[in-house]
Amino acid sequence: MQRHQQILERLLGQAIRPTDFTDDRLGNLLRRMSHTDDWNALEAALWHTTLAVYAVELTGVRLDSTTITGYHTPTEDGLKQLGHSKDHRPDLPQLKLMAAAEPAGHLLAHDPVAGQHADDPLYTPLIQRC
Repeated sequence: MQRHQQILERLLGQAIRPTDFTDDRLGNLLRRMSHTDDWNALEAALWHTTLAVYAVELTGVRLDSTTITGYHTPTEDGLKQLGHSKDHRPDLPQLKLMAAAEPAGHLLAHDPVAGQHADDPLYTPLIQRC
């Protein structure tokens, strides 16, 4: 908690004490945040304090894909599918994320797709959106 105390205090807008992170307090927090309305209100409040929008002159776009593997059971319509594994784990289902960024590295757009897709057809739709 001490490593992240300053950022947590800024995000929450109030001081945090070490006693705020006991197992009992965290259990109470999880119980309160299990209510959808409370969780949505927290996310909405944090969104405005953690999001920054920049006016960026677009001089180019860089595209890259990556795969995220996991110990999941693939379903017919799910994102996690068996496919060519860049991680050399063809036994694990994966999803693929195609990302577009401007040259300084600011994310412009991304497309999560099922893991069995090849990279080639994913470039053009993302470029057109950017």
